[in-house]
Amino acid sequence: MEIVTKVMPLSQYVADRRRRWRFWLDLIWAWSGGLCLEMEIVYFWSSIDRSGILLDLLIYDFGLLKKRNII
Repeated sequence: MEIVTKVMPLSQYVADRRRRWRFWLDLIWAWSGGLCLEMEIVYFWSSIDRSGILLDLLIYDFGLLKKRNII
């Protein structure tokens, strides 16, 4: 029986780890702000796909709150 191991470059490993952390940070931020109910899930996932930048969610939620006259 042969064990096959996958070797990935360090830069790819770091990028994968960073992507995972961004995903969890975005998720925690969205739920802790209570804005998850206001957000469109499709947009949420597409922002994570684009690289999980927190700013995308922040701008989107701020615009949504202004539109609904909450702020």
